[in-house]
Amino acid sequence: TWVAVCQVRQKVEHKRTFFWIEQLILKHRAHTDAINIVERRDGLDFFYEARSHAEKMTAFLQGVAPTRYKTSKQLISTDTHTGKGRYKFTYSVELLPICRG
Repeated sequence: TWVAVCQVRQKVEHKRTFFWIEQLILKHRAHTDAINIVERRDGLDFFYEARSHAEKMTAFLQGVAPTRYKTSKQLISTDTHTGKGRYKFTYSVELLPICRG
C-alpha cells in the first residue's frame, strides 16, 4: 500500500504548461519511484511507498515551475504500547499558470 501521495494539479482551461511538466517528468525520470500514477480531472496523482519519494517529486516540481504546495498527514493506526503512529502523507502541489490564453 502507499504511504505518500503527490497530487499535482493545474486549474486552467488550457493544459499547455501541464503537458510541458509531464514531458519534463518523463525526461528526467522523476516518476520512477512511483508505485502508481492516476489521472484526475485537473492533474495527476503519484503514489509512493516512502515519504521521501513524494518530497523528492515536490522538490522537482518546485525547481521547474512556479508552484504552491500544502502538506498534510492522516493518522492510520497507533501502537498503544510504544505510542508510535502510522501516517499517510499528502503533498498537494498546484502549478501556477505561466502562459495566457
